[in-house]
Amino acid sequence: TVQSADLATRKSVRHLDPYVRMKFSRNRYETMAKYGSSNPVHFNETFDLDYSAGASSVIDVSVMDKKQIGTDEPIGRGYIDLSQFLPAQGRSFQTEVRLVRHGESVGVVNVR
Repeated sequence: TVQSADLATRKSVRHLDPYVRMKFSRNRYETMAKYGSSNPVHFNETFDLDYSAGASSVIDVSVMDKKQIGTDEPIGRGYIDLSQFLPAQGRSFQTEVRLVRHGESVGVVNVR
């Protein structure tokens, strides 16, 4: 479950239209965009990820700013390495994904 995001915003930007994009194995998952959001942003969206032995255990997590015209703008990116949680199969886990852009911390996404 993608629970929430706490994002560092530039002074010139008051509100974002963020959504979370996750890539795992060959699949891509996206939350709904939260238009005109300020911090923290609550998503509370659940995705079922299929993991099979031998496959990559890394989830690529990006937060994007939805644009009405043109290409969506990346806010930040981070990773979850599921290998640290795999021994606890069938049990839930919770982690904070640190988001980075151009080498700087830009926020966190809370995943459970």
